[in-house]
Order: sequence, then structure tokens, then C-alpha cells
Amino acid sequence: MNKPFPTSSRRTELTNDFSWSSSRHRLFNDCQRRYYYNHYGSWGGWDKHADKQAQLLYRLKKMTNLPMLIGSLVHQTINQVLLNLRKGQPVPVSTAIENTIRDFRRCLAESERGDWRERPSKSTNLFEHYYGETPSPLDLTRIEDRLIGLLDAFYSSPILNQLRSLPSYGWVTQEALDSFTLDGQKVWVSLDLAVMEKGVMYIYDWKTGMEHRADKVQLAVYALFATKRLHASLPDLTLRDFYLDSGNVVSVEMDSETVDETISLIQSSIELMLEKLDDVNTNSASQERFPLTDRTAICRQCSYKSVCFPAETNEMVSKPPQQLTLSF
Repeated sequence: MNKPFPTSSRRTELTNDFSWSSSRHRLFNDCQRRYYYNHYGSWGGWDKHADKQAQLLYRLKKMTNLPMLIGSLVHQTINQVLLNLRKGQPVPVSTAIENTIRDFRRCLAESERGDWRERPSKSTNLFEHYYGETPSPLDLTRIEDRLIGLLDAFYSSPILNQLRSLPSYGWVTQEALDSFTLDGQKVWVSLDLAVMEKGVMYIYDWKTGMEHRADKVQLAVYALFATKRLHASLPDLTLRDFYLDSGNVVSVEMDSETVDETISLIQSSIELMLEKLDDVNTNSASQERFPLTDRTAICRQCSYKSVCFPAETNEMVSKPPQQLTLSF
């Protein structure tokens, strides 16, 4: 059962309140057991006095993998580049690349040392290290080359040229975690960038992976947020996914029908999630109500596989580390 977690007598008690986001929706659809671990089983596991299972699930929740790390580092760098640009202090591409490669190597070293054992929310814990799929020196060289390519793509894009000439009042929001309310439920969004130019609001999302159908749903949620919180009108709103690997920019203009469909999707998704709870009022849940996925192929890359399949995982991690051949 999920319960409030006391922090200390001097702090407000933390409560695990229900909310919705695009990522939460995808997780629920992929595997309900993983969804439970992420949002309920791991609750309070950051505290060394929590039960061992919650601590383990929290550490696994904070785990990342090499593709995710690439995306995180590139987003951090682009965010810093744009912050400096707004201050009139442009960052050369060579400096951006140097800083990103340095951060990548730092994260790699943290994971190899196992710093996450003491600081799971502050130190990198790579899936590849944890499960014995050690990247080879060639793999690491390929990753660094890919980081360089992704940042080169951003720096050579017309989007950055557009932003260089943007006046200070044109910047609306950047790398902001924010929310709006739908039918009394909080809906979270995290915009990479929103700007205004000549009466049009542009919302950008930097993508380091391949194009997916779910990307358009995410943009539609952004559009809903923009109309509710940023005072945007649909005719004056353009949403853009920038796929840095290919250099492809997908521009989407939302209409009222698409937004209505998105509202219905969020409402249906919330309803399915709430049906799984023991008590909607307290947002409490029990593991047995969240079954394992039958799409077992996705379990191979799941951070929680050592919990779901301990015998198979223990046999795998007890073997000598295997050299990993990356597919990205």
C-alpha cells in the first residue's frame, strides 16, 4: 500500500499525489507493473530508513541507460547554450562539445564507481553497468562522436539562427516543468522552449531519438498547455519537433479537433489509472493490481527486470561482463 512519507518534524509531510503526464501515460501502456514500481513501490525509497524494497525500487527508478544519458546531456547543453544566448554571451560550438564530452565521462565514471549506492538521485547509475553489459572503448568513442554530431546539428540549424535574432521579450519559457488542471487533475508538461515571434508562438522539442507516433500526442498536450497557461490561440501556435540525428524538423499546427481528441485521450488515460488504485482519495495502490506486461521483449531493457525475474537476472549478472554493441 502507498502511504504518506514523513520527512521530519520541521518539514511538511510529502504526499504521493496523483497526476498525469505524457511519459506516465506511455509507461502505463507499456507495463503496468513498471508503472506501479515507478510511481508507488519506490515511494519514500530515497530515505535510508525506508524498507529495503522501496530503497531498491527507488535506486532502479533513478537508473538510466546510454541512449537516455545522451538525450539528457544534449538537452542540458542546449539549455545552457540558450541561457547564455539570452544573456548576450554566445557559447562556441567547440566549447559546448567539450563540456558535453566532459560531462559524459564524469557520468560514466560515477556509474563505474557505484556512487549511486549512496546517492541514487545525484549520481549516474547506468543500466549497462548494473546488468553487466559493459560498453567497449569503441562503443564509447561512437557515443562521443554521436554527441558531437547532435550538437553540430543544433548549431548549424536555422532554428538557432532564428533564436539569435530574437529580442528579449520574445522568450516565453525554457526547460520549464509546469502544469495545468484538467477535470481537477494535474497534468504535467516540460517544454524545451517556447518563444514568440511576429505574433506566433513557437514551441520546440529537441529529439535525440527516432520519430515516434507518440511525439505528436506530446505536442498536442503542449498545445493544450499553451492555450490554458500561456494565453496562446491555436491559429497562432506552431509546434516543432527537431530530430537532431536526421536534422529533420516536423512542424505541427493544431486545430480544435486535435485538441479535443487529446483531452479525451487524457481523460480516458486518467480513468484507467484511477481504476487500478485501492483508494482514489489517498492515491494508494497495491502491486497485485498492476500485472506484468505480456510484451516480454521490452523486459530485457527494463531497469526493474532484476525484481520481476530475479533468478534469470542473477544468473546473467554473475557472469563476466559482456562487451556491448550499441544499436544507435
